[in-house]
Amino acid sequence: MQLEKTDKTVEILEKTIKTISPFNDETKYIFDKSQNFIASIRNAFGEIKLIDFEGLDTELWNSYSTINQTYKLKNAINKRFEVLLNWQKDSTTIAHLNIIVIEHLNRFVERQKTVFQRYTSQEFTELQHYYTRISHRLFVAKLELNKLKEEIEKRETELQRKRHPVLSEVLDLEEIKLADNKKEEFNLLLQNMADHQFFVSRYHSSPVLKEDVLSLFGRFLNTQFEIVEAITPEESSGNIEVKLKDLKSFPEFILHEKREQIAMEIRKEFSNEKGKAIRLLLGAMELNTPPLLTIGKGKGKEIYTAMSAYFNRDIGSYQSVIGHIVNQKTNLEGVDIRLNHLLKKVENE
Repeated sequence: MQLEKTDKTVEILEKTIKTISPFNDETKYIFDKSQNFIASIRNAFGEIKLIDFEGLDTELWNSYSTINQTYKLKNAINKRFEVLLNWQKDSTTIAHLNIIVIEHLNRFVERQKTVFQRYTSQEFTELQHYYTRISHRLFVAKLELNKLKEEIEKRETELQRKRHPVLSEVLDLEEIKLADNKKEEFNLLLQNMADHQFFVSRYHSSPVLKEDVLSLFGRFLNTQFEIVEAITPEESSGNIEVKLKDLKSFPEFILHEKREQIAMEIRKEFSNEKGKAIRLLLGAMELNTPPLLTIGKGKGKEIYTAMSAYFNRDIGSYQSVIGHIVNQKTNLEGVDIRLNHLLKKVENE
């Protein structure tokens, strides 16, 4: 299905914002006659005051497949309406927006004088009239866009109730979401459960794919889960060696009262390292005074798995990380210096 109304709305919004850009862009000058520029913003106002967001949620909804539909729709909306979403990000009220409009207008008129373009008092009044009304309409458009997102989420909830009637009572009783700091851990938990066939199809005998499990839980919790590279827990007499109930997140291995902040800073600082470099990082944490973690006997797999899930990227194979031996004589290749810098940053916060 073509997004005719959506595309037309986006086109008008982008054209309007481009037309008024000289007001808030310090590098732009208008060399046309003053009345020509006024005519252009008058026409822009004539177009934008007629845009209507009603029905866009249905048009967008029907244009995407049902797999990860809400997630894909939100991404599509953010991408298509990026210009509008980035317009006047800091203006959260009409009162504040009005102040910004006057500031922009006064600076624009002064800037135009440097290229010998002047506006009479009547022309200034016209500029203010149309720029203010366009700004107000764009502000309302942002509110309508947020309402559009809410309508799409509501539509997804209603669809889930139809697909899974048994969940209706739960959804009616309480809306739930996944805690932000538990996403990586839950992602890996689901992956391990799928690997060990905790889930079976209600309607046929074919095996349930790991991707389907992550997709379904992602839609239910309004997020997205992805397959992460992690060791496959070995089976011993039918039992999972790494017990799911005992699965720890990477921050939980850090021996510091600010473990969550330290884990986040480590993830940011060491965003590209893998294999031996990750092992040197773990070694630097072990050799720190006092130690930030200890890799005891049998703990290597747990730490590797937790770290892989927390970093949510390829950190190298288990053997390439844990297989290296690190001691006091090891050249840490500057990893310890970088670690100390981020520790000082966290401790000073």
